[in-house]
Amino acid sequence: MIAPHGEHLAHELAWCIQLGLTVFDVLQLPFYHPVIEEGLQAALYDLRGKISGGPAEPTELQRLDA
Repeated sequence: MIAPHGEHLAHELAWCIQLGLTVFDVLQLPFYHPVIEEGLQAALYDLRGKISGGPAEPTELQRLDA
């Protein structure tokens, strides 16, 4: 992986794979700000939207119509 601080992304991905986590599981983990791992979080949200056919944006940011 060639990226600034790519070892952080590689470590997080390897750890998630070792634990057998799904995209949905990983998105329940904390992502701190500002860090490069937020780029991974954005990609996982996009992937989740493609898998579930639902919205790609974070569910905690979705509009709630009451």
